[in-house]
Amino acid sequence: MFTFVYQPKANRETLREFNARLQEFCSENPVVNIEALHIGDNLMLQGSTADDMDVDNVPTLTAVVRTIDPADADLEEQLDGLIAQEMAKHNPESEEGDPNLPIRFAIVQTERRAWAVLVCVNGVAEDEEEGGGGGEDGGDGGEPAPVPAGPVAAGFQG
Repeated sequence: MFTFVYQPKANRETLREFNARLQEFCSENPVVNIEALHIGDNLMLQGSTADDMDVDNVPTLTAVVRTIDPADADLEEQLDGLIAQEMAKHNPESEEGDPNLPIRFAIVQTERRAWAVLVCVNGVAEDEEEGGGGGEDGGDGGEPAPVPAGPVAAGFQG
């Protein structure tokens, strides 16, 4: 199990730095569960890795956090913009593309602020023994594999 806490009042890091730290962890570890909640005015993300749960061949996750104002008239457009921003990064055919595919929001609201936590699929957890190269013998062992391109459903074929 892991935890990440963003404390705006503590001024230890910016939201951008928090996101970078979170995304680095998610890219290096097979994260399979992310939950968002608050402790006072602080945002807390907690979750589990495939190693914690002893699972493989399940989607791995990452997240990006944005501050939102629930009273904004264009809240839907802001959230759609965040999804579009992550989708623009998602290009499995490109070497420069991130394999981040947005799947859901978790909204966390305190008395003073609110955050939108966009959870994205970023790969598939692989069994280290079957993956060939994990563990002590070499390789990274826990890094998520890119999301494989699946067959196109009949309704979406051109």
